[in-house]
Amino acid sequence: SDLDIRRDNAIEHLMYKALFETSADRAEFVSRLFARRRPGGLSPNATTEALFSAFRDVDPDPVFYEENLDAVIDRLVNVHHFPLSDNDRTDVGRMMNAFLTAGPFSLKGFGDATNPPYAQLLSAADLDGVNQSFLASERNFGVVKALQQKNLIVPVVGDFAGNKALAGIARYLKDHGATVDAFYVSNVERYLFEQGEHGQQFYANVTALPRTAASTFVRAVTSDISIRLGIPIPQSTAKWRTFLYNVNDCLAGVAAGRIKSYRELIVEGRK
Repeated sequence: SDLDIRRDNAIEHLMYKALFETSADRAEFVSRLFARRRPGGLSPNATTEALFSAFRDVDPDPVFYEENLDAVIDRLVNVHHFPLSDNDRTDVGRMMNAFLTAGPFSLKGFGDATNPPYAQLLSAADLDGVNQSFLASERNFGVVKALQQKNLIVPVVGDFAGNKALAGIARYLKDHGATVDAFYVSNVERYLFEQGEHGQQFYANVTALPRTAASTFVRAVTSDISIRLGIPIPQSTAKWRTFLYNVNDCLAGVAAGRIKSYRELIVEGRK
């Protein structure tokens, strides 16, 4: 259910937060995340592919998993003082066990057999051939680690078309004199349009967010959905394509009735 997915997202964030904060570098993070002992000889300048390749023949270690689980729970409860229930602790263990069981070369998202596994996804490059993931370099990893240590990554689990999550973010941003520069919506809007009024409510929620003239939606479209819905996108071997849109232009298009479907949303106003 949607509620289960949202809960899993929240639990996964807690797990990631603790692992970022307790891992000195990329190799230790991957080691702890997948409960595989760190192999020797890894260079700090290793590519993401080389990083994962070093773990390919390393077996999962149940004892190491238990050590990591204890460390994650300790970090969340005794350092951050999060009031984890017994169910929360069980779910953290369940989440970490999924990483242990599948490993970086098999773990993938549900619902689509063509989804790339974790190692491939984190090693992917942009259109310029540059890997931008948090595991691409020690510098990238350090940026995210620092944000986690300063509690600057704040998860909000909710319904885009609901009356709490985005409304709460809007109030917080206004109270702190901040604006939304980028909003990554992935392909969520397709489902909102399929649910009728949910799409309209989402844009009402976005309208309440403090924005600038340059505020940007980041949307993702799969090649199969583009074919199914007749959405023209550039040819590529990549399954997912990412596009940028001006938020204010999109809101104006919805308000004026120019955007009434997901296809119109993707086609109109692409930067």
